[in-house]
Amino acid sequence: MNTLKAAAALLLLLGGTAQAAPIDVDFSFASMGAYTGNVTGELVFAAAGTDVAATGIYIYTAPAGTVGAAFLNVNLVPSSLFNDNQFTVSASGAVSQPFLSLVDETMSPEFELELDYYNVNLAGQYGAAEDFGGASAITFTPVATVPEPASMALLGGALLTLGMTRRRWQV
Repeated sequence: MNTLKAAAALLLLLGGTAQAAPIDVDFSFASMGAYTGNVTGELVFAAAGTDVAATGIYIYTAPAGTVGAAFLNVNLVPSSLFNDNQFTVSASGAVSQPFLSLVDETMSPEFELELDYYNVNLAGQYGAAEDFGGASAITFTPVATVPEPASMALLGGALLTLGMTRRRWQV
């Protein structure tokens, strides 16, 4: 039984070092300029805070002529150039004061996305300023987090330990 107690103590000690899960936020808006259609995607943040940078930006849908099919559903962060990338994000995933200016010249056509609390712009083709299309207000929707496997293992180990301890007391 001492071995079981030692294992339970080790599980509790190791469980304290688990890091918080990333915060995922879906976004969407309707482009109303030269490129009409819906834009949907996801922002990933390492943690909540003020003036935090998105660590991942995915584009799921975009109007024709902006993002080529080969680039949809691809994380744009590694190959993208950010002029600005800062958000205020709460622990629940609520986004306020977004400020993102992403220009990816490695894509053909060039892709540009601007999100801020005043306007939303999307450009494709050659990325010229006249290609920008105004948009309806952007919507941010927090994605529910799923418990990580290590947390579930810790919870299961703790419940098993409690159950075995209670069983021992009842005998």
